[in-house]
Amino acid sequence: MPPFSIDIIILSYARSPELRALTEQTIQSLLNSEDPQKIQFHVCVIESQKNIPAYNYPSTETLWPTEKFGYHRYMNIGIRRTHSQYLALCNNDLLFFPGWATAILEAMKLDPELMSAGTWCNLFHTRNKVSLSPTLQYGYTNGILVTGWCIFVKREIFNLIGPLDEKLKYWYCDDDYRKTLESKGIKHALITNSRVDHLTSQTAISLDKKSHRKMSIYPLLYYDFKWNHKSQFIYLLKRIWFWFKIQFNLFSE
Repeated sequence: MPPFSIDIIILSYARSPELRALTEQTIQSLLNSEDPQKIQFHVCVIESQKNIPAYNYPSTETLWPTEKFGYHRYMNIGIRRTHSQYLALCNNDLLFFPGWATAILEAMKLDPELMSAGTWCNLFHTRNKVSLSPTLQYGYTNGILVTGWCIFVKREIFNLIGPLDEKLKYWYCDDDYRKTLESKGIKHALITNSRVDHLTSQTAISLDKKSHRKMSIYPLLYYDFKWNHKSQFIYLLKRIWFWFKIQFNLFSE
């Protein structure tokens, strides 16, 4: 019997040798996590650091998009590039543990309607006192059940939800994904015996206060418009007011 095929899309930002090594560590732990005779991973790395010589990560297809970075935009590139029935959308600061994918496949076999799955992070979930039991925990709670650092899906889910919303570049991508699933009644569950540790946003970008506000509040305004008030007029007014606050530093510290 040929090995089961799973596509793995990893977003990388190798602005230093240490961060490139972090991506390589993620890939190596992935490749070591399952028996290649049973599960074969097809790894697609989307690299956003443009100011270094092109580099192909070992055992992967490495893409260097010319488009400006956006978390959803780059994930969509990987989704279009790959073809397997199952795929995982991943950060590059992960440690995959033996049997993580097998556990999800078994859960999806047990519940054929399960379309999307989160993975157990021993660092995060233990700190937040999340129980390991039951092994399937249904719901849409961000961070707890929907683990944005590693989301495993059936490819057919995109026939139901369409491409990821590229208006969201970084902040609120996880929230938008979970709200989309919930609004369409698509089953998602945390699989607690599928362990993938997230090394606490090792590639997060350091920003000054002004840049941080732009990158966090503008997406919040769009997210609020999309999922709450749905008024273009209110959205425009809030953007204008926020622009004035940025220009004249009207924020209370």
